[in-house]
Amino acid sequence: VGIYTMVEVIDDTMIKTHFGSDSGNIYKPESNFQRFVAKQFEKKNHEKQGDWSDVQAFVTALNDSSRLQQPALWRAKLEKTFDVPYFLKWLAVNTAMSNWDTYGAMAHNFYLYNAPQRGLVWIPWDNNEAMSDNTPPPLMANNQAMPPMPAGFAPPSGNFPGSKGMMMGRGLSLDLKNVPDQFILIKYVVADPVYWAAYKEVVVQFRKQTWQVKALQQRITAMEQLLKPFVMGTVQETPPYSHLSKPSDFTTGIQALKEAIEKRAKLMDDFLVQEQAK
Repeated sequence: VGIYTMVEVIDDTMIKTHFGSDSGNIYKPESNFQRFVAKQFEKKNHEKQGDWSDVQAFVTALNDSSRLQQPALWRAKLEKTFDVPYFLKWLAVNTAMSNWDTYGAMAHNFYLYNAPQRGLVWIPWDNNEAMSDNTPPPLMANNQAMPPMPAGFAPPSGNFPGSKGMMMGRGLSLDLKNVPDQFILIKYVVADPVYWAAYKEVVVQFRKQTWQVKALQQRITAMEQLLKPFVMGTVQETPPYSHLSKPSDFTTGIQALKEAIEKRAKLMDDFLVQEQAK
């Protein structure tokens, strides 16, 4: 099998390890939060209790009519049910590095945990589509088109390159102007000036402290050397333990990843310059 990755299951040990307790409800939603529907919030613990009151309160607060007329009151209500700063941190980082297969384009790939003193906390899941280059997905082998959109993908009518719509394989723009209307958690928080300022500040810090091109590329090179013997050496991975159609795809993929690092850095810089000029 060679080198492989391991993922800690959220509702197994991760919650207790990171929060100190797993007494709160753990959900794996498939919802855009426009309204509360119990079946869209799969419970991963306390199933027999049948209590969704915490997440229902969150959805109610998010959709509260005070959002437009009394934004301070709306923020206070929302923050009683949901850890908004933590969500904004995720949103900024996820958008900055580009990851389309999650909330904002798809209504899945995240958990919510009702942590003591924090409310519902956003927990990312399944980031294997991160660091995409925001270009249309390529043709598959033999010039076959990509498969149909997976269930749950609901782009607006304009879903072609260059439009404001979303499409499979494309992340959100940093200004978040292409977020489809149904993903109201993003739409509502970035429309609020206080939350928008917090979002931008996370992008600033992420670019400054984490997304340093040279350091990231050096880390990629180190990972490349770790993996290379199992891909192009004497001990080569073979199906079903490899997704490569040929060994040279490994080198091509590494180069594409390094180029994506540079591209995302420039997009962050351009976004921040534009915002500062406003």
